[in-house]
Amino acid sequence: HASLINGANTVEIEAMDSWGMVTTEMVTINYTPGNVWPLPYTADWGTITNIQEVEQVAQIVDGFWELTPGGIRTVQTGYDRTIAVGDETWLSDYEVTVPITTHSDFAGMGVAIGWQGHTDDEAPHSPRIEWPLQALAWVRGGLSNSSLEIVTYGGLSGWEVIQAAQPVITAANVTYILKTRSEYLGSGTSRVYVKFWPQSGAEPTGWNISADVP
Repeated sequence: HASLINGANTVEIEAMDSWGMVTTEMVTINYTPGNVWPLPYTADWGTITNIQEVEQVAQIVDGFWELTPGGIRTVQTGYDRTIAVGDETWLSDYEVTVPITTHSDFAGMGVAIGWQGHTDDEAPHSPRIEWPLQALAWVRGGLSNSSLEIVTYGGLSGWEVIQAAQPVITAANVTYILKTRSEYLGSGTSRVYVKFWPQSGAEPTGWNISADVP
């Protein structure tokens, strides 16, 4: 974003497939510098009337989404359907609470905290494919074998490193609450806590799992 100017920017995106065929698309990026996302913050989907207004409350990173009475929902399931909320200034010592509803079987759903954007430290790729973060707090494995996990990123050679895990029960068309907390311990280490429960039930008094991560 250091290359963008205030206001409308025209950006050319070029993609090449494995056969060498190239597709080029011109897109307009509207950029306003100097914004800092406030903390605490609530992304309230009820304040928007259509999905095009979603950037008033959050930032869609990947995937196609639709606005429904129950919130926002993926139009197409698949790899990396992600929405970003927050700021690079949110280093640690914060808590995230999010309702999640699964409508069918799934591979994983949850919250990534401390995401620093996509990088490319190990090998050159365009677009960049590495995703360093503090921790991924998610439910993984699908409806028949769900596990609540804290995962860190081990680079392209290590991929996901499971720091803590616990079996949980999930069902389709049920809304759950996932809460994760990050507390800085000093010396470059934070403690991450996660809990997960049905929205219709009471919040557990303790955390399901925790782990100390960089």
